Amino acid sequence: MPDFCDYAVKVAKPGTELAEATRVLGTFLRDVMKLNLDAEELPVFGPDETASNRLDALYEVTDKVLMEPLLSTDEHESTTGRVMEMLSSTCARVGSRATC
Repeated sequence: MPDFCDYAVKVAKPGTELAEATRVLGTFLRDVMKLNLDAEELPVFGPDETASNRLDALYEVTDKVLMEPLLSTDEHESTTGRVMEMLSSTCARVGSRATC
């Protein structure tokens, strides 16, 4: 694990810095993943979209896992990715039938 103190936002005076807590967390998670790439049992689960929640620094070292065939328009998706998004609005496709 990296030292979480290394990710602290330096604030010289209150109200003078512009930073996003989740973006800082994303860089921390990226570095955790980078240090543990050989540990295949280290996935990242998220209840929502990784990028819109500012955790997209993870995509610098791993992709979203995709169990469907990859399309040329897919971004940051692979069959070996470690980011797993669990959206409640996601539909599962079984054959030609979709279930939500």
